[in-house]
Amino acid sequence: MTELFTLRPATPDDMDVLVEMIRQSDTEDFGTSNFDRSEIEYIYTMPKFDPARDIRLAVDSLTGQPVGFVFVFTTRAVPVRPWGWGWTHPSYRGRGIGSAFVQWMLERAKLSEALVPPEARIVMEIGASEKITSIPPLLTAHGFTTQRALYTMRIDLDGAPEVPALPDGLRFVTYAERPDLELFARARKAGFADHRGAVDEPLEASIERTRQDIEADDFDPELWILAMDGDQPAGLAFNSMKDNEYPDAGYVASLAVLPDYRKRGLGLTLLKKSFAELHARGHHSVVLGVDGSSLTGAVRLYERAGMHVHHRTLVYEREIRPGVELSKQN
Repeated sequence: MTELFTLRPATPDDMDVLVEMIRQSDTEDFGTSNFDRSEIEYIYTMPKFDPARDIRLAVDSLTGQPVGFVFVFTTRAVPVRPWGWGWTHPSYRGRGIGSAFVQWMLERAKLSEALVPPEARIVMEIGASEKITSIPPLLTAHGFTTQRALYTMRIDLDGAPEVPALPDGLRFVTYAERPDLELFARARKAGFADHRGAVDEPLEASIERTRQDIEADDFDPELWILAMDGDQPAGLAFNSMKDNEYPDAGYVASLAVLPDYRKRGLGLTLLKKSFAELHARGHHSVVLGVDGSSLTGAVRLYERAGMHVHHRTLVYEREIRPGVELSKQN
């Protein structure tokens, strides 16, 4: 009997195919899509990402038509939490493609064992929109559990936001004013070191990721903002004019305050500064993503700024190898 589908690695020639499938996926799940080829090009060029190794396409065995895809990201310097994401065309659901994807993700995640300390615990994580009701039974049948969610938070702006004053002695600096790659990478590394999922890694890894972001087509140096205390970063807000799922919204990609500067109102000031800069460029809505169980109280901060939870992505986990938890979890 002929198999209904086969899985094959991705090639550079598949970029447009993936873009179209992701746009279909976003439209099916959220009613709209802002995804374009630049996003796939970004994924293909992520440090330590290999499309031939880390992507699989499901292809209809009779027609040769791609009908789904799956990614696994193990791009951190110490990849103890491989992250998976995939989609099956609605007319092909219920035919075993999802199960094949999950099995492949688990096999791919096991390759992390050679890249992390032998005593480290490895956990496979898969994100899935709460709107797709077929996902929970699929993942629980494969031994996954969920206890947390990632929130997409949104605010609709009636007018230009007022930006609170910075704490005494601090000033705003954009990447346009000070194009110092290492400074911005160091700020990002320090700002997120105690966020959920963080793993201690060399500064060079943060520099490599930051360089890729700066080289992206949609990078705007005026929208990457640091709060500086003399020559030391105190906080950061890295913003973008586009979001993959919400074409009408600006995007706060990264916002963090370094530990020594917390509880002084700096996070709210950076957030309102981001709102103001995006509003000035024509956006009347802003979105961002945050872990719903954030260890730094980020959700409460965003709610105080007037944002609300617009969508939830459930995070499912399955242990690949027991051991010492190297990622920040509490």
